[in-house]
Amino acid sequence: MKRLVSVLLCGSMLLSLTACSKASTEETKKKKKTKKTTTEETTEISETPTEDTTSDTEPSETTTTAPANVFVVDDSLEMTGLNFPMQYWDYTPAFSASDEDTNCLFLSVDQLYFEDGSPYTALGTALDRDLKPLADATIKKFQDDSEAFLKEAKAGNVPDGKNYSFKTAIFRSDSQIFSCVVTDMADMEEGKFLSFSYRTQDGSSISFDDVVLNRSALSSYFETVFAQPGADSDYLSWVSEMESHIVDGTIPFALTYDGIIFLDTSYSMINYYPYKLSVIGHEDIFNMEYFGKTPKYYTIYDDPNHNIVWDVNGDGQMDTIVCESEYSTGTGKYGEDEVILKIDYNGYKIDSRSEGIDIFSYGIMYSMIMKTDSGFYLYCRMNSIDSFEDTYVFKIDGDKLTYVGVFMDFMSSRGLINPEAFGMYDIMDTIGSQFFTSEFSVIGNNGMPNCKADLWWTDAEPMMTKIDIPCARVSETDLTKVEDVTIPAGSFVRPYLYDVQTKRLIVAVISEDPSAEFMAEVDFSTDADYNMLINGKNVEDIFYGVMFWG
Repeated sequence: MKRLVSVLLCGSMLLSLTACSKASTEETKKKKKTKKTTTEETTEISETPTEDTTSDTEPSETTTTAPANVFVVDDSLEMTGLNFPMQYWDYTPAFSASDEDTNCLFLSVDQLYFEDGSPYTALGTALDRDLKPLADATIKKFQDDSEAFLKEAKAGNVPDGKNYSFKTAIFRSDSQIFSCVVTDMADMEEGKFLSFSYRTQDGSSISFDDVVLNRSALSSYFETVFAQPGADSDYLSWVSEMESHIVDGTIPFALTYDGIIFLDTSYSMINYYPYKLSVIGHEDIFNMEYFGKTPKYYTIYDDPNHNIVWDVNGDGQMDTIVCESEYSTGTGKYGEDEVILKIDYNGYKIDSRSEGIDIFSYGIMYSMIMKTDSGFYLYCRMNSIDSFEDTYVFKIDGDKLTYVGVFMDFMSSRGLINPEAFGMYDIMDTIGSQFFTSEFSVIGNNGMPNCKADLWWTDAEPMMTKIDIPCARVSETDLTKVEDVTIPAGSFVRPYLYDVQTKRLIVAVISEDPSAEFMAEVDFSTDADYNMLINGKNVEDIFYGVMFWG
C-alpha cells in the first residue's frame, strides 16, 4: 500500500497540495456526479437552496443603500501563511482483468500545520489537538478497508473503488483569528459539519456565544434573509432547523472579516455551500471585537442575496455592490437566448449587454471582492456549460466599475481568503484527462489570476502499465534526475506533476511495498493530431483504462 505523499518544495515551485475538491456549478436539482471509482450511482437530488437563478423562490431582495451604522476597517493584521490546506494522499489499487481497468481506494487528507519557526505555535498545538484525531480516524478507516479490499481482489473479485476524505475549508487565517470548518471525514453524516475558531495568538477557542450576543435576534435576522414567498415545505423545514440550531447554539459557524458563515450541503464537486450573514447594520447582535480588522490584502464574499457591503472607495463610508443575472429570451446577437450580468454599485449600474461583454454562463453563483496592491476588484463567479466556471473581473475605480476580463479556471475553495496565494485547477490531458492544481495570485496582475508555479499537480488515480516504460527516476526533494530506470509492465502508475509550457511530466509509481515506490520523469509529448505520447507511443497503448473527456 502506498505510503503517504510528502509535500515537495523545489525551486520556485510551491507544491502546496491544496484541497482538490473540484468546484462545479451551484445549481439546484442538478445531478450529483461522482468519480467512476465511487460506489454511488448518479441520482437526481432535490437540495436545500443554492444559487439556481431559475428558481421560482429566491431570497428576499434587500435595499441597495448601505446601512448608516458602520464600522471602520483596520488593516493591521498579518496572514498566518496557512492560506489553504496541504494534503497527503494514499492509494490502494487493484486491477480487474475482466474490465481491463483499475479500481482504487483513494485517501485525501487535509493537513493544517505551520512551518518550523512560525510564531503561531499555540494555534498549531490547538489544531493538532482538535483536528488530528479526526484526520487519523479517516486514515484508519481507509487502512482497515484497504486490507479487506486487497484480500478480496487477490481472491479474484476486484471490489468497486471508493474515496475517503478529510476536508477542511478555511475562512480566516490571520494574526487575530483562525476559523475553519471540517466538511468531510470518516463516518460524518451527509450535510453535517464541524466548525473550529481560535484566537490565533494563544490558540484558545472562540465559542458561538463569544461572537453572538443575542441568539434570538440572530435567528430572526436569518429568517429575514432567507424568507422566500411561496417556498415549499422542504425549504421551510430547512430554515426552521437552521433557526433552532442558532437558538440552541449548536449550529456550526465560521468567521470572516465582515460576518458569520453558516454552511449547507452542496451537490457539486465542492461538497459545501457557505451562507454569510453580514454584521454590518446588525452590530447589536454581534461582539464586534471579532470583526473589522483585516490584513493588507483580503477577500470579502457576498451574502445570500448577492450583496456586498464594504468600504471599497476609501471614503470611510460603507458601499454596496449587488450582482445578479437575468435570463433573457431571444435577445442575443443572433436572436438566441442570453444571460445578462447586472451590477449595481452605489447606484452606478452596468450590465454585460450594454458593456459588450459576452456571457457564456447559465447564471451567477456568487460574487466577491479582493483588496489587492492596485485596489479593489469585483469577481462575479458564474456557472457555465459542462460545469465550468466563468469569472468576470471588474476594477472598482472610485465611483464606477471598469471591466478587466474573464477567466475560466476553477477555484479550489469557497473559502478563498488571500489574494496573494490561492489554489486553482483546470482540466489537462496527459495520461488521460485529469484535474491539475496550482497556486495563483492576483497581486501585481491587475486583479487577474497569475500562476505562481511551473509545475501543476494532480491527485489522479493510478493505472496499470501494458508495457515497460524506460524513464528517469527523480529526487523526491528537488526533482533532479537520479538514474535511468524502467517501469515494468504490470505496474501501477499515476500522473503527478506537469509543466504546461515544457510538457515535463512526472509520474508516481504506486506499490504495496513502499520501498518499491518512486517518482520518475517520462518522455511525454503530443503529435500533430494531439495524441498524447510517451516515448513516442500513444498513452492508450501503454496504459489500461485511459480516459479522455470531451
